[in-house]
Amino acid sequence: DVVAILAPPEEGEVAAAVTQLAGRRLLGGIRGGPPVDLRALEGVVGVVAELLCSDPAVAEIDCNPVMVCNGVPIVADALVVLHEQHQALD
Repeated sequence: DVVAILAPPEEGEVAAAVTQLAGRRLLGGIRGGPPVDLRALEGVVGVVAELLCSDPAVAEIDCNPVMVCNGVPIVADALVVLHEQHQALD
């Protein structure tokens, strides 16, 4: 389930994007579990966007999966792709 937004996101843009997810009901908590802390999720997106916007070498960042433990989103793995001119030569 994916929603794409441009970096850096504007105020409220992450929350609006979450409503577009097909699995958005799962974020409200399932089987008695806590709901996802949407402010923490916005924080994760904000940190990724800040890195993407502040480092000209970074072309894209793929965070997959983003898991939720006790309502807190955690990036389990991330791939950072550099622009060609910044990649190391073999």
